Amino acid sequence: MSHRVDLRLMVPILLLAAALRWAALPEMADMLGFDESAYAADAAAWLASPRPTPFFPANNGREGGWIYLLAAFMAGAGYSPFIARLAAGFLGVLAVAATYRLGREMFGLRAGLGAAAGMAVLYWPVHLSHIAMRANLLPALGALSLAFLLAAIRTRQRKLWLAAGLCGGALAYTYTSAQAWAALVGLLLAACALRGQRGALIALLLALGVAAPMAIYAWRHPEQVLLRVGQSATLSSAALVGALEAWLRAWLIRGDILLNHNIPGRPILDPAAAVLFGLGVLSLIRRRAWQVGLVGALAGLSILPSLLSEFPPHFLRSIGLTVPIALVIGLGTANLARLAGALACSTPQARLVAERLGGVAAGGLLVITAGTTYHDFHRVWLRLPAIEGQFERPIHRAVQALLDDEEEHASGAPVYFAPYELTHPVIQFSRHRLAGRRVGAFDSRACLVVPRRPATYVVAQDGAAFLVALEPWGRAEARARPLGATMIRLWPADDQLVRATDWVAQFGAALEVRAPAAGAQAVARGETLTWQWRFRALRPLPRPYSLFVHLYRIAEDGSVDVGRKWAQGDQQLCASYPTTLWQADEVIVQAYALSVPEDAPPGRYGVAIGVYDSDSGERLADEEGRDYRIITELSLPDAQATSHSLLSQP
Repeated sequence: MSHRVDLRLMVPILLLAAALRWAALPEMADMLGFDESAYAADAAAWLASPRPTPFFPANNGREGGWIYLLAAFMAGAGYSPFIARLAAGFLGVLAVAATYRLGREMFGLRAGLGAAAGMAVLYWPVHLSHIAMRANLLPALGALSLAFLLAAIRTRQRKLWLAAGLCGGALAYTYTSAQAWAALVGLLLAACALRGQRGALIALLLALGVAAPMAIYAWRHPEQVLLRVGQSATLSSAALVGALEAWLRAWLIRGDILLNHNIPGRPILDPAAAVLFGLGVLSLIRRRAWQVGLVGALAGLSILPSLLSEFPPHFLRSIGLTVPIALVIGLGTANLARLAGALACSTPQARLVAERLGGVAAGGLLVITAGTTYHDFHRVWLRLPAIEGQFERPIHRAVQALLDDEEEHASGAPVYFAPYELTHPVIQFSRHRLAGRRVGAFDSRACLVVPRRPATYVVAQDGAAFLVALEPWGRAEARARPLGATMIRLWPADDQLVRATDWVAQFGAALEVRAPAAGAQAVARGETLTWQWRFRALRPLPRPYSLFVHLYRIAEDGSVDVGRKWAQGDQQLCASYPTTLWQADEVIVQAYALSVPEDAPPGRYGVAIGVYDSDSGERLADEEGRDYRIITELSLPDAQATSHSLLSQP
């Protein structure tokens, strides 16, 4: 069969694969989850500062292949969730083509076409082709490496040996689970080389050379490369038995329960695909030993990472299994046509017609699977209530709104996200999208960051409560747009942030504390006192700092007994936006609390504050050289005297 005929037969399958993978792009163009955003942020950071590295250690560590591919897409089309999903869908279509090539080499043209169609329409690969994760590289590169290897064995062409070695070595940069596939390709190349095939030796050396940077990095930094493996591994016999049971149920009863990978609990095979898969298994057991062995090895090596880790059946860790499943479905389509021909055994012409009808029936089952997949993904999974939050849609919508508003974007006003931290991957990626504007993030339930110039806040929590919290510090207005997040513009009142009547203290000539001036006050035992203080960095702060609030007794001569703390209320200064990030024009507002103990004796007390290094505990001195400052005095009356005075009242 010529390559022209191959292309004619594959075009509709590839178009169907592309349609199923990209039909949801408009709906998912403003969605990108935690891990997906981490990849996108790494790709954007790499574009900003290119450097050769096989591994990116952030977010538990990731091989570099997907990040480089994503960077290539972003370099041409910009930073957006849409581009990340476009790249993932591209890999999904490439996996369909690679599976066809592998199926044709193993079982012939008809089975290859059926395998490609199975990969194109089966729910599992279609779903994961929408998720912008590095695991999507494995089916495409894995199937290509084996397809080139088998073609090279058949034709002995050097270019095919080189392609097999290149793809096999590149597997090291795809996904942790791909290392088993890479080892299988290496063993097959070594076996061919030992049998005297010179091209196999060249391919093996090429594969080792391509994988060498990743191997060297893993040898030098095993704590990074193996971090996620160590976190997720479950090596007990009980866990293994439970994982095996979960995988037995996964085929037809209950699949992966994790929302990112599946409709929670949806089995691998729908009824139509199950028919073709069953026919494929019947056909496979009658094939040559090497064919059975290779499909079995691929399936076993793909399931193994999930068997030895948490949350089985884990469809992402076992994504390589989609290739042998598709191969078996391809055999099932060919077997259905063969069985139809065998039943019509009257004449060769009748047998040919029956085989064609059998092929049509197989195609009909695949169309049913395609319809089921489309329905389940678009009408079920995309409509699940948890999707919006899981994939951070409100934040991505708000970022796009900021980009679309030319006046807003041109203002250059700082943008703050709440309640987040700046290290959150979604915020990291948003920083690249909002290049040219200062981006911050903090947990507004613990502190408030207010710059002394107009700013925009993107709030994913209770926007009304956040608006109330901002009102003392300037004029705040919420944007009335249905984004899922509240966007608030603040015009700060500088005379409120830095008041002439404030009580002020400075520590280490680096950090300023402000509060309304207050005199002495009488308190009761068990009473909780709260203060809202404002902090500013007077110079860049290289370390995170904390503020302590202590309660000390004051003697009659006015001396402070710092030897005993009667109460304590320490907190890190805005832990979600630590002092290392503070800018010169920012004021941080944070509340502190202190409870008067029940056993405190009567007398005078001083509320002392001080600033110390959160890591080392080293204190900063104030302007007078002391490591604390009394901010207010408290008067605690004699409990017995108070009781008598109450009893004597009429």
